[in-house]
Amino acid sequence: MDVIGVPVYSAIRPLSLTLAVNAGKGMTREAAKISAIMEAIEYWHAEQIPAEAAHFVSSAAMHAEHGISILDFCPELGATLERTQPIGWVPLENLSGGAEVFVPMESVFMPCPPPYGANFLRATSCGMACGTTIEQATLHAVCEVVERHQQSFDIVAPRSRATPLRLLTGDATELAEKIDAAGLTLKMRSRYDMGLFYVDAVVAATESASLSYVNGGTSCHSDFQLAARAALLEAIQSRLTVIHGGRDDLDERLAPSTSKTYDVSKSEIERILNAYSSGIEITAQEIRMHSREHAVARLIDEIRSAGFPRVLRHRFTQPDDPLQVVRVVIPQMEHFSRATGKLGLRLLDYIRSTGGRP
Repeated sequence: MDVIGVPVYSAIRPLSLTLAVNAGKGMTREAAKISAIMEAIEYWHAEQIPAEAAHFVSSAAMHAEHGISILDFCPELGATLERTQPIGWVPLENLSGGAEVFVPMESVFMPCPPPYGANFLRATSCGMACGTTIEQATLHAVCEVVERHQQSFDIVAPRSRATPLRLLTGDATELAEKIDAAGLTLKMRSRYDMGLFYVDAVVAATESASLSYVNGGTSCHSDFQLAARAALLEAIQSRLTVIHGGRDDLDERLAPSTSKTYDVSKSEIERILNAYSSGIEITAQEIRMHSREHAVARLIDEIRSAGFPRVLRHRFTQPDDPLQVVRVVIPQMEHFSRATGKLGLRLLDYIRSTGGRP
Protein backbone atom coordinates (compact mmCIF):
# COMPACT_ATOMS: atom_id res chain seq x y z
CA MET A 1 0.00 0.00 0.00
CA ASP A 2 3.01 2.33 0.36
CA VAL A 3 5.79 3.38 -2.01
CA ILE A 4 8.44 2.30 0.52
CA GLY A 5 7.66 -1.36 -0.12
CA VAL A 6 8.03 -2.72 3.43
CA PRO A 7 5.34 -5.22 4.54
CA VAL A 8 2.84 -3.92 7.11
CA TYR A 9 -0.28 -5.89 8.10
CA SER A 10 -3.32 -5.30 10.28
CA ALA A 11 -4.97 -7.78 12.65
CA ILE A 12 -8.65 -7.05 13.30
CA ARG A 13 -10.57 -7.89 16.50
CA PRO A 14 -14.16 -6.59 16.03
CA LEU A 15 -15.16 -7.19 19.68
CA SER A 16 -12.07 -5.58 21.18
CA LEU A 17 -12.41 -3.56 24.38
CA THR A 18 -9.40 -1.45 23.36
CA LEU A 19 -8.04 -1.19 19.80
CA ALA A 20 -9.86 -3.25 17.19
CA VAL A 21 -7.04 -2.75 14.68
CA ASN A 22 -3.48 -3.77 15.57
CA ALA A 23 -0.60 -3.34 13.13
CA GLY A 24 2.53 -5.40 12.52
CA LYS A 25 5.66 -4.83 10.46
CA GLY A 26 8.66 -6.85 9.35
CA MET A 27 11.33 -7.37 6.73
CA THR A 28 9.13 -10.10 5.20
CA ARG A 29 5.39 -10.59 4.80
CA GLU A 30 5.44 -13.54 7.20
CA ALA A 31 7.24 -11.53 9.89
CA ALA A 32 4.80 -8.63 9.49
CA LYS A 33 1.77 -10.92 9.79
CA ILE A 34 3.19 -12.53 12.93
CA SER A 35 3.93 -9.09 14.40
CA ALA A 36 0.33 -7.93 13.89
CA ILE A 37 -1.16 -11.12 15.32
CA MET A 38 1.12 -11.04 18.37
CA GLU A 39 0.16 -7.45 19.16
CA ALA A 40 -3.51 -8.37 18.93
CA ILE A 41 -2.87 -11.28 21.30
CA GLU A 42 -1.19 -8.90 23.77
CA TYR A 43 -4.17 -6.55 23.74
CA TRP A 44 -6.65 -9.40 24.23
CA HIS A 45 -4.80 -10.61 27.31
CA ALA A 46 -4.58 -7.09 28.74
CA GLU A 47 -8.39 -6.89 28.59
CA GLN A 48 -8.88 -9.97 30.78
CA ILE A 49 -9.08 -8.73 34.38
CA PRO A 50 -8.88 -11.54 36.98
CA ALA A 51 -11.35 -10.30 39.58
CA GLU A 52 -10.15 -12.89 42.10
CA ALA A 53 -6.62 -11.43 42.06
CA ALA A 54 -7.68 -7.89 42.96
CA HIS A 55 -6.75 -6.42 46.33
CA PHE A 56 -8.84 -3.33 47.08
CA VAL A 57 -7.08 -0.80 49.29
CA SER A 58 -6.45 2.93 49.11
CA SER A 59 -3.18 4.41 47.90
CA ALA A 60 -2.62 5.77 51.41
CA ALA A 61 -3.02 2.32 52.98
CA MET A 62 -0.76 0.69 50.37
CA HIS A 63 1.94 3.26 51.08
CA ALA A 64 1.60 2.85 54.84
CA GLU A 65 1.60 -0.97 54.77
CA HIS A 66 4.02 -1.70 51.92
CA GLY A 67 5.89 1.55 51.22
CA ILE A 68 4.55 1.67 47.66
CA SER A 69 3.73 5.12 46.28
CA ILE A 70 1.14 5.39 43.54
CA LEU A 71 3.13 8.34 42.16
CA ASP A 72 5.79 5.82 41.06
CA PHE A 73 3.40 4.71 38.29
CA CYS A 74 3.10 8.02 36.37
CA PRO A 75 -0.31 9.62 36.98
CA GLU A 76 -2.05 11.32 34.08
CA LEU A 77 -1.73 15.10 34.06
CA GLY A 78 -4.82 16.67 35.61
CA ALA A 79 -6.16 13.41 37.04
CA THR A 80 -7.11 13.25 40.72
CA LEU A 81 -7.46 10.44 43.23
CA GLU A 82 -8.53 10.65 46.85
CA ARG A 83 -5.82 9.09 49.02
CA THR A 84 -8.50 7.14 50.89
CA GLN A 85 -10.31 5.81 47.79
CA PRO A 86 -9.94 2.04 47.38
CA ILE A 87 -8.59 0.87 44.02
CA GLY A 88 -7.49 -2.50 42.69
CA TRP A 89 -3.92 -3.73 43.22
CA VAL A 90 -2.32 -6.95 42.00
CA PRO A 91 0.92 -8.64 43.15
CA LEU A 92 3.66 -8.90 40.51
CA GLU A 93 6.72 -11.13 40.40
CA ASN A 94 9.88 -9.23 41.38
CA LEU A 95 12.54 -10.10 38.79
CA SER A 96 15.08 -8.09 40.77
CA GLY A 97 14.76 -10.57 43.64
CA GLY A 98 12.62 -10.65 46.75
CA ALA A 99 8.92 -10.89 47.48
CA GLU A 100 6.08 -10.01 45.14
CA VAL A 101 5.24 -6.32 44.85
CA PHE A 102 1.77 -4.79 44.62
CA VAL A 103 1.08 -2.46 41.69
CA PRO A 104 -2.13 -0.67 40.67
CA MET A 105 -4.23 -2.82 38.35
CA GLU A 106 -4.41 0.19 36.03
CA SER A 107 -0.69 -0.39 35.32
CA VAL A 108 -1.32 -3.98 34.20
CA PHE A 109 -4.75 -4.25 32.57
CA MET A 110 -6.51 -2.15 29.94
CA PRO A 111 -9.10 -0.92 29.94
CA CYS A 112 -9.24 -0.88 33.72
CA PRO A 113 -12.65 0.49 34.71
CA PRO A 114 -13.91 1.07 38.26
CA PRO A 115 -13.72 -0.46 40.78
CA TYR A 116 -10.34 -1.83 39.59
CA GLY A 117 -9.04 1.49 38.30
CA ALA A 118 -9.92 5.13 38.86
CA ASN A 119 -8.74 6.76 35.60
CA PHE A 120 -5.79 8.16 37.54
CA LEU A 121 -2.88 6.41 35.81
CA ARG A 122 -4.34 6.07 32.27
CA ALA A 123 -3.94 2.43 31.29
CA THR A 124 -1.66 1.89 28.26
CA SER A 125 -0.01 -1.03 26.46
CA CYS A 126 3.53 -0.06 27.52
CA GLY A 127 5.39 -3.13 28.78
CA MET A 128 3.09 -5.66 27.11
CA ALA A 129 4.88 -8.33 25.08
CA CYS A 130 4.27 -11.68 23.43
CA GLY A 131 6.93 -14.26 22.57
CA THR A 132 7.56 -17.92 21.96
CA THR A 133 9.45 -18.15 25.29
CA ILE A 134 9.09 -16.35 28.61
CA GLU A 135 12.64 -14.97 28.23
CA GLN A 136 11.87 -13.54 24.80
CA ALA A 137 8.61 -11.93 25.91
CA THR A 138 10.16 -10.50 29.08
CA LEU A 139 13.15 -9.11 27.19
CA HIS A 140 10.92 -7.36 24.69
CA ALA A 141 8.74 -5.94 27.47
CA VAL A 142 11.70 -4.61 29.49
CA CYS A 143 13.10 -2.93 26.37
CA GLU A 144 9.77 -1.26 25.64
CA VAL A 145 9.47 0.18 29.15
CA VAL A 146 13.01 1.61 28.93
CA GLU A 147 12.24 2.90 25.41
CA ARG A 148 9.21 4.86 26.64
CA HIS A 149 11.27 6.18 29.56
CA GLN A 150 13.97 7.52 27.24
CA GLN A 151 11.40 8.94 24.85
CA SER A 152 9.70 10.83 27.68
CA PHE A 153 12.84 12.82 28.46
CA ASP A 154 13.60 13.46 24.78
CA ILE A 155 10.16 15.03 24.33
CA VAL A 156 10.93 17.60 27.03
CA ALA A 157 14.61 18.31 26.21
CA PRO A 158 16.55 15.83 24.03
CA ARG A 159 19.23 13.69 25.66
CA SER A 160 19.73 11.57 22.53
CA ARG A 161 22.23 12.55 19.85
CA ALA A 162 22.09 13.00 16.11
CA THR A 163 22.87 9.72 14.35
CA PRO A 164 24.25 9.80 10.79
CA LEU A 165 22.77 7.23 8.43
CA ARG A 166 26.25 6.08 7.38
CA LEU A 167 26.47 4.20 10.70
CA LEU A 168 23.70 1.82 9.65
CA THR A 169 24.43 -1.69 8.39
CA GLY A 170 22.47 -4.76 7.30
CA ASP A 171 18.67 -4.57 7.41
CA ALA A 172 18.78 -1.01 8.77
CA THR A 173 20.72 0.13 5.70
CA GLU A 174 18.25 -1.65 3.42
CA LEU A 175 15.33 0.12 5.09
CA ALA A 176 17.06 3.51 4.89
CA GLU A 177 17.70 2.98 1.18
CA LYS A 178 14.04 2.05 0.58
CA ILE A 179 12.93 5.22 2.37
CA ASP A 180 15.31 7.34 0.29
CA ALA A 181 14.24 5.66 -2.98
CA ALA A 182 10.63 6.54 -2.13
CA GLY A 183 11.58 10.23 -2.03
CA LEU A 184 11.12 10.53 1.73
CA THR A 185 13.40 12.15 4.29
CA LEU A 186 14.87 10.07 7.14
CA LYS A 187 16.51 11.42 10.30
CA MET A 188 17.68 9.53 13.39
CA ARG A 189 18.82 10.14 16.95
CA SER A 190 20.13 7.66 19.52
CA ARG A 191 21.42 7.26 23.06
CA TYR A 192 23.05 4.48 25.09
CA ASP A 193 21.80 4.06 28.65
CA MET A 194 21.01 1.19 31.03
CA GLY A 195 22.64 -1.35 28.73
CA LEU A 196 20.44 -0.46 25.76
CA PHE A 197 20.64 1.64 22.62
CA TYR A 198 17.60 3.90 22.31
CA VAL A 199 16.98 4.84 18.67
CA ASP A 200 14.45 7.41 17.47
CA ALA A 201 13.71 7.62 13.73
CA VAL A 202 11.48 9.99 11.79
CA VAL A 203 10.30 9.54 8.19
CA ALA A 204 8.86 12.64 6.53
CA ALA A 205 7.15 13.39 3.22
CA THR A 206 8.48 16.95 3.07
CA GLU A 207 6.79 17.90 -0.20
CA SER A 208 3.30 17.34 1.20
CA ALA A 209 3.59 19.85 4.05
CA SER A 210 1.31 17.58 6.08
CA LEU A 211 2.30 16.71 9.63
CA SER A 212 0.22 13.55 9.25
CA TYR A 213 3.09 12.20 7.13
CA VAL A 214 5.85 13.00 9.59
CA ASN A 215 5.98 9.61 11.25
CA GLY A 216 8.22 8.45 14.05
CA GLY A 217 9.41 5.17 15.49
CA THR A 218 11.48 4.33 18.56
CA SER A 219 13.11 1.17 19.86
CA CYS A 220 15.56 -0.17 22.44
CA HIS A 221 17.99 -3.07 22.03
CA SER A 222 21.46 -4.02 23.26
CA ASP A 223 22.57 -4.13 19.61
CA PHE A 224 22.53 -0.73 17.88
CA GLN A 225 21.74 -2.12 14.43
CA LEU A 226 18.77 -4.14 15.72
CA ALA A 227 17.46 -1.11 17.62
CA ALA A 228 17.82 0.98 14.44
CA ARG A 229 16.03 -1.63 12.34
CA ALA A 230 13.13 -1.81 14.80
CA ALA A 231 12.83 2.00 15.00
CA LEU A 232 12.78 2.29 11.21
CA LEU A 233 10.15 -0.42 10.90
CA GLU A 234 8.06 1.33 13.56
CA ALA A 235 8.25 4.65 11.69
CA ILE A 236 7.25 2.95 8.43
CA GLN A 237 4.35 1.23 10.21
CA SER A 238 3.24 4.56 11.67
CA ARG A 239 3.14 6.03 8.17
CA LEU A 240 1.15 3.05 6.85
CA THR A 241 -1.29 3.38 9.74
CA VAL A 242 -2.16 6.87 8.51
CA ILE A 243 -2.46 5.72 4.88
CA HIS A 244 -4.59 2.70 5.83
CA GLY A 245 -6.88 4.80 8.03
CA GLY A 246 -8.36 1.88 9.95
CA ARG A 247 -6.92 2.38 13.42
CA ASP A 248 -9.55 3.28 16.02
CA ASP A 249 -7.73 6.26 17.55
CA LEU A 250 -6.48 7.80 14.29
CA ASP A 251 -8.80 10.83 14.37
CA GLU A 252 -7.55 11.72 17.84
CA ARG A 253 -3.89 11.29 16.82
CA LEU A 254 -4.18 13.36 13.63
CA ALA A 255 -6.48 16.15 14.86
CA PRO A 256 -3.67 18.55 15.91
CA SER A 257 -1.96 18.28 12.49
CA THR A 258 -4.99 18.57 10.20
CA SER A 259 -6.06 21.97 11.54
CA LYS A 260 -2.82 23.82 10.61
CA THR A 261 -2.20 25.96 7.54
CA TYR A 262 0.28 25.02 4.80
CA ASP A 263 2.91 27.53 5.93
CA VAL A 264 2.62 26.59 9.60
CA SER A 265 2.87 22.87 8.81
CA LYS A 266 5.85 23.40 6.48
CA SER A 267 7.67 25.41 9.14
CA GLU A 268 6.97 22.82 11.83
CA ILE A 269 8.22 19.97 9.62
CA GLU A 270 11.48 21.86 9.05
CA ARG A 271 11.83 22.47 12.78
CA ILE A 272 11.30 18.77 13.57
CA LEU A 273 13.85 17.60 11.00
CA ASN A 274 16.41 20.21 12.07
CA ALA A 275 16.05 19.09 15.69
CA TYR A 276 16.96 15.52 14.70
CA SER A 277 20.18 16.78 13.09
CA SER A 278 21.27 19.20 15.82
CA GLY A 279 24.03 18.66 18.38
CA ILE A 280 27.00 16.32 18.62
CA GLU A 281 26.71 13.15 16.54
CA ILE A 282 27.13 9.66 17.97
CA THR A 283 30.18 7.83 16.59
CA ALA A 284 30.86 4.33 15.27
CA GLN A 285 33.42 3.85 18.04
CA GLU A 286 30.79 4.48 20.72
CA ILE A 287 28.46 1.97 19.10
CA ARG A 288 31.16 -0.71 18.99
CA MET A 289 32.16 0.00 22.59
CA HIS A 290 28.65 -0.56 23.97
CA SER A 291 27.38 -3.61 22.05
CA ARG A 292 26.71 -6.33 24.65
CA GLU A 293 24.74 -9.48 25.37
CA HIS A 294 20.98 -9.06 25.06
CA ALA A 295 19.67 -10.87 28.16
CA VAL A 296 17.11 -10.18 30.88
CA ALA A 297 19.47 -10.78 33.83
CA ARG A 298 22.06 -8.32 32.51
CA LEU A 299 19.47 -5.65 31.80
CA ILE A 300 17.99 -5.98 35.29
CA ASP A 301 21.46 -5.35 36.74
CA GLU A 302 21.93 -2.32 34.47
CA ILE A 303 18.51 -0.94 35.38
CA ARG A 304 19.17 -1.44 39.10
CA SER A 305 22.50 0.39 38.77
CA ALA A 306 20.63 3.31 37.17
CA GLY A 307 18.51 3.70 40.31
CA PHE A 308 15.48 1.52 39.57
CA PRO A 309 15.52 -1.24 42.21
CA ARG A 310 12.50 -3.21 40.99
CA VAL A 311 11.66 -4.82 37.66
CA LEU A 312 8.24 -6.45 37.99
CA ARG A 313 6.42 -8.94 35.77
CA HIS A 314 2.87 -10.19 35.40
CA ARG A 315 2.42 -13.44 33.45
CA PHE A 316 -0.88 -13.67 31.57
CA THR A 317 -0.18 -17.19 30.25
CA GLN A 318 0.73 -20.57 31.71
CA PRO A 319 4.30 -21.94 31.39
CA ASP A 320 3.25 -24.67 28.93
CA ASP A 321 1.26 -22.35 26.64
CA PRO A 322 2.70 -22.11 23.09
CA LEU A 323 2.97 -18.32 23.37
CA GLN A 324 3.99 -16.37 26.46
CA VAL A 325 2.38 -12.99 27.19
CA VAL A 326 3.68 -10.69 29.91
CA ARG A 327 3.45 -7.18 31.27
CA VAL A 328 6.59 -5.63 32.74
CA VAL A 329 6.29 -2.69 35.13
CA ILE A 330 9.32 -0.73 36.35
CA PRO A 331 8.24 1.69 39.10
CA GLN A 332 9.53 5.27 38.71
CA MET A 333 10.19 4.92 34.99
CA GLU A 334 8.47 7.54 32.86
CA HIS A 335 5.87 7.12 30.14
CA PHE A 336 5.06 10.59 28.86
CA SER A 337 3.81 11.48 25.39
CA ARG A 338 1.43 14.07 23.98
CA ALA A 339 -1.16 11.29 23.77
CA THR A 340 -0.81 9.74 27.24
CA GLY A 341 0.05 12.79 29.34
CA LYS A 342 1.50 10.53 32.05
CA LEU A 343 4.02 12.36 34.23
CA GLY A 344 6.18 10.91 37.02
CA LEU A 345 8.41 12.56 39.60
CA ARG A 346 11.70 12.04 37.73
CA LEU A 347 10.44 13.73 34.59
CA LEU A 348 8.93 16.52 36.65
CA ASP A 349 12.35 17.16 38.22
CA TYR A 350 13.92 17.09 34.73
CA ILE A 351 11.43 19.66 33.47
CA ARG A 352 12.28 21.94 36.38
CA SER A 353 16.03 21.53 35.89
CA THR A 354 16.02 22.10 32.11
CA GLY A 355 13.28 24.69 31.88
CA GLY A 356 11.52 22.43 29.38
CA ARG A 357 7.82 21.80 29.22
CA PRO A 358 5.76 18.67 28.51
